[in-house]
Amino acid sequence: MKVIADTPGRLTLDARPLALAIGIGALLFILLGLGVVRMTQGRWGDASGLIVFGGAMGFGALWAFVRREQVWFDRADAGVTFAVTTLLGTTRNRQPLTAAAGARVQTRESRDRRKGRDKMVTLYRPVLILQDGTELPLSEVWMADLDGVQAVVRAVTTWLEAR
Repeated sequence: MKVIADTPGRLTLDARPLALAIGIGALLFILLGLGVVRMTQGRWGDASGLIVFGGAMGFGALWAFVRREQVWFDRADAGVTFAVTTLLGTTRNRQPLTAAAGARVQTRESRDRRKGRDKMVTLYRPVLILQDGTELPLSEVWMADLDGVQAVVRAVTTWLEAR
């Protein structure tokens, strides 16, 4: 997640998983392309399996993993709007701007078992703190990039303090 626009009237945060979408899309096209090649070779059983299985898995992965998250802090609208966009559409959640008290970095420990390693890593995400103490994640994604998360938290805190 990063800051897209920071004006006195509006703060816009956005997370676009372009690399993930491109990777899944490339895999989808490879599987579909292999299906078409098998079809031209007269191997209809292989072709239909690759096309149906590859298409279903590719679109399923796009639906499950590719989510664009946006957050708008808007003084004119007096609200904070959370939007998540997937292949199936956009869902929005709105909180009154007066309910927002600040932001902080939320942390969690996770085990990293890649490439034979077995170590603990710390993951981060920005959260919005409401006046009643409730914490709303600004992003559902946990990130290893502490600097990026801190930049978002600083931007939110600074923008809210300027009220």
